[in-house]
Amino acid sequence: MKYTSTLIAEKDMEKSKRFYRDVLGLNVVADFGANVTLDGGVVL
Repeated sequence: MKYTSTLIAEKDMEKSKRFYRDVLGLNVVADFGANVTLDGGVVL
């Protein structure tokens, strides 16, 4: 088994993406609306 990502459930996706981008410095790798993948294996 290989660890690939952490899934974090969010209520407000736009607010969450801004937080992870502006505060933590993570970039969006893929944005499918309800599913967003960020750098470092973080998935919203």
